[in-house]
Amino acid sequence: MAKRRQIVKVILLVVLVYLSWVLGRSLWDLYQAKDRLVEAEVNLEEVKAEQELLSARLEEVRSDEFKEKEVRDKLTRRLPGETVVLVPEVELVERGLREKNEEKRPNWQKWWDLFFGE
Repeated sequence: MAKRRQIVKVILLVVLVYLSWVLGRSLWDLYQAKDRLVEAEVNLEEVKAEQELLSARLEEVRSDEFKEKEVRDKLTRRLPGETVVLVPEVELVERGLREKNEEKRPNWQKWWDLFFGE
């Protein structure tokens, strides 16, 4: 009889350890699922904000004013009676002035500057 009680105690102990392990594992999985849920909610908020920006941009692009502006800017189109004036970029103008100044220097000086620096 005493031996039988010991066997029952050992079996109950093994079952108790197993149930504790299963409970701990379930709690750990639940904790990780909560972290994934928080991460997914943050991601959802980011996607919603991006969607709002894209919707606003789409409305802007669909407007007639935007289409007209793009046609004028990109294709240099004009309405009847208008004159199109293209203004050169500052960098291109400065580069052209530098090239003119370099053309005034003698060739030997350009070579000197190339090899020995200014």
